[in-house]
Amino acid sequence: MDDFIGWTLKWRQYIKDNSENGKPKENDAWGLEDWQTASRDNNRVPSSFADKCNSFQKHKVKGEQDPTFKNYINWCTK
Repeated sequence: MDDFIGWTLKWRQYIKDNSENGKPKENDAWGLEDWQTASRDNNRVPSSFADKCNSFQKHKVKGEQDPTFKNYINWCTK
């Protein structure tokens, strides 16, 4: 259950960070293929989001200030 809650909270943050005036932007930061439909439900984490987070585990970054690293921390770590 904790994992579900953790993913849901991160998904909600991702939606918030990719919204303007309380509405999801047309395009999200990671270009998720199902963004337009998935962003309408902040209680259901799409596999595209979880897969993207998992893909960053092997990604090399230049340091803690690297935007990729910051996004990973903000949107993927529970």
